[in-house]
Amino acid sequence: MTVTTAFTTSMLAWGLLTFPKGYARAGETKHALEAVKWGADYLLKTFHPETGRKGGFTMVYQVGNLTTDFDTWSSPENMTAREVRRPAYVVHSADGASDLAGQLVGALVSSALVFKENGNNSAYYDKLMTAAGGLYKQATRHEGAYTSKFKYECTSKWSRSRVTSRVPRAACPPPTSFANGSALAFYNSTSFRDDLLWAAAWMYRATNDSAYLADVNKYYGAHVDLESERDLALATDWDNMFFPANVLLAQLTDEGAFHVATQDMLKQWICSTTGKVLFTPRGRAWNRAAPTLGGTANAALLSLIYGQLHSKYVPVAKRDRYTCFARAQMRYVLGDGGRSLMVGWGKRPPIRAQSKIAACPKGGGPCDKVRHLFGPGANPNVMLGAIVEFPTYDDAFADVRASNDSRVSIENNAAATSTFAGLNQATGTWDQCLQGFGVLTRDKAVCDAPLYSPSS
Repeated sequence: MTVTTAFTTSMLAWGLLTFPKGYARAGETKHALEAVKWGADYLLKTFHPETGRKGGFTMVYQVGNLTTDFDTWSSPENMTAREVRRPAYVVHSADGASDLAGQLVGALVSSALVFKENGNNSAYYDKLMTAAGGLYKQATRHEGAYTSKFKYECTSKWSRSRVTSRVPRAACPPPTSFANGSALAFYNSTSFRDDLLWAAAWMYRATNDSAYLADVNKYYGAHVDLESERDLALATDWDNMFFPANVLLAQLTDEGAFHVATQDMLKQWICSTTGKVLFTPRGRAWNRAAPTLGGTANAALLSLIYGQLHSKYVPVAKRDRYTCFARAQMRYVLGDGGRSLMVGWGKRPPIRAQSKIAACPKGGGPCDKVRHLFGPGANPNVMLGAIVEFPTYDDAFADVRASNDSRVSIENNAAATSTFAGLNQATGTWDQCLQGFGVLTRDKAVCDAPLYSPSS
């Protein structure tokens, strides 16, 4: 799915831009740059200029038939065009795909800035910014959600350009609903103005052009007026970009409105003031609308980035508590909840992560669902560092490959990666976080204070 790849790339790039010392101290800057470039290079391939009456772009939102891909339990490197047909599903920017385009713009611009700041790769920066600028124009010219209309195509033209005459061409009937292999039922976009806000904020960061700041104000107001009901869920993910945009804009502008929105969101996460965010007995904060471990990590990243801001709107006591919240949640991932939830690390880590590349035999041997999805054995390949989905609320974990608990996905891991890097850069220790506080003790600096307190 293009939208999750774009979200993942943005979170990785944002972390690298915000916490470069954390990556450097771990000796992981090179790997982080490789990961961001992989994402950006892939995303550049997902949209192509159109000719004809409408102009704009043809945009790939999905590669692979959902049903066929899941039924074919095989190592990814063995999933050749001869073995399984993997069509491309597309939408046209002129039909309204502002959410998809906005996510792409955010990913491309944040990636461009990463390479500008790490090696002065001006040619690559220009390539990414040119592509982002073209998409941004289309996204703002033809506003709409890419899942709102059934104007999708599954076209064999994308397959023909990538296969030889010896390989069967993919049959791609246009889907008329969420069937025919489309995964839109699982990736249904609920808003698009938050994605335009996200895109405008990154364009402003890269260019310092006041026109993009004007767009920020435009889309911020439009989102609050027309889409803000979704924000009540307090979620941050590929479908919910309002709170990441607020944190980014607080970084860029230091305007009070962005601080108020961010602090209100973090107060509800840290203090559980509305019951929309709850805590497990051992301290994991989980969102009732989006309860995955990835959702927790996304909130932790926002809390950590915001906690590192030096602003009159963020007193030192609040900064420390925001950072401590992130530290507590990531310690939970690493084992404070009773066992590690990161593959290959810590006490009793998951050994049956739901992943084809982990579960199928080494060397690309035969692989099938009966033995390698539903079978009881440990994975032959260790996905070191992968974080499982773990959508449970009582600190229990089912290390079963066929369970959603053990599922691994890139968007479930990206913010966690950036948060670990940020904690590697941040000052302070866990002992300092616990001084005067228990893990579940009410945090007065955040819970009993006004949303912001401008200091002198």
